[in-house]
Amino acid sequence: MTETPLAGVRIIDLTRVLAGPFCTMMLSDLGAEVIKVENPAVGDETRHFKTPGREGESPYFMAINRNKKSLAIDFTKPEGAAALKALAAKSDVVLEAMRTGTMDRYGLGYDDLKDEFPSLIYCSISGYGRTGPLKDRGGYDPVAQAEVGLMALTGEADGPPMRVGVSLFDVMAGQYAAQAILAALVARGRTGKGQSIDVPIYDSSLSVMHPYLGRYLVEGIDELRVGNSSLVAQPLGAYEASDGPFLLTIAGDALYVKFCNNALDRPDLAEDPRFTRNAARVTNRLALKDELEAIFASGTVEYWLERLLAAGI
Repeated sequence: MTETPLAGVRIIDLTRVLAGPFCTMMLSDLGAEVIKVENPAVGDETRHFKTPGREGESPYFMAINRNKKSLAIDFTKPEGAAALKALAAKSDVVLEAMRTGTMDRYGLGYDDLKDEFPSLIYCSISGYGRTGPLKDRGGYDPVAQAEVGLMALTGEADGPPMRVGVSLFDVMAGQYAAQAILAALVARGRTGKGQSIDVPIYDSSLSVMHPYLGRYLVEGIDELRVGNSSLVAQPLGAYEASDGPFLLTIAGDALYVKFCNNALDRPDLAEDPRFTRNAARVTNRLALKDELEAIFASGTVEYWLERLLAAGI
């Protein structure tokens, strides 16, 4: 059997809910031994994330905590702190997501451990990072979606800002943390030294917005909500066939020509000056949508998907 990439790596996971557990789930899938340390009184909150009336284990908890070992330690007590420190001594990585200063209060912060365990990699996930004016504020995915502007881009033009239905930014922070931990393990292989990693959910969230932030900084464009459509590429959106909707994306002029000629049998739409170039299609996106809706209404979703896939769309 092939050895997994992180075989022999031990991670102490002190995190809860989604961002941290998602990070260690990814690392456990790569073969790391993850010891999940929970509060003895209540455990990870997601153990109790269940729909009304559901008995047994929480699907939410099980979905992001596979492959992990479980341990309950109250590190606010001296014997608990000593036990956690003993675990850190035998581990490669400590991951925590407490409020800023919590781990330091019990002698378990990076500065407390780095001299005694110089090879230890210590990763912190927080709302706004461990430095700066917002370091003491807690952070949550829905708040980050509002603060970085994702909600301002999501929803219909005449509707209110809308939160994305999944905790996208918690997952992003977990992915960034996993990436940083992997890089730190590579660096330690060269130098023998561990390091401290600081992953703010806010910064992770802001990175997802870079195409729109770039347009604002360069062009001064404040993006608008356009529902399932787009202000940078067309045709893009949810279109109605005779029996329901489907999502179509055409990125690029060559693909648009193939779409018109081979999928729609409408070469005139490829030659129409309103639609020949992507910039023109974006400008005239509502007229293009009307043309396409009239065409798509003539067939079922299955019919159009077969034609589109056959045409390479």
